[in-house]
Amino acid sequence: MLIENAVNAAGAPAELLLRGGRIAAVGTSLAGLLTPGEEVLDARGRTVLPAFVDLHCHWRTPGFEYKEDLETGSRAAAAGGYTFVNLMPNTRPVISSAEAALAVMQQAEAI
Repeated sequence: MLIENAVNAAGAPAELLLRGGRIAAVGTSLAGLLTPGEEVLDARGRTVLPAFVDLHCHWRTPGFEYKEDLETGSRAAAAGGYTFVNLMPNTRPVISSAEAALAVMQQAEAI
C-alpha cells in the first residue's frame, strides 16, 4: 500500500510505502515502487507521524482487571497512536520478577 499526499511533522510532503504490515519506504515519488494492484491511499490534508511510546501506563492485569485489562488498554493505546507501552506494577500480585512480566506479555500476545 502507498500512502500519498501526506505531510510530515515539519509540513513537508511525505509518502509511505507499506509492505507486509511494515513501513518499507518513506519519501516522495514512491509510486514507481508499487506492484500492480497495490492499494493507494490519498492522505491529503493529513499528517504522518512516528508512533508514540507511553512509558507509564496503569493497566491492572493481574488482579484489578475491572479497572483496566490488557485488551481494553491495548485497544485504547492503539487508537491513540501508541505502539509501545510500559506497564507499571500496580497489580495484585505485583509484577516484580522477569517470570511474572513474561507471563503478562504472553497473555497480551494471545489477545
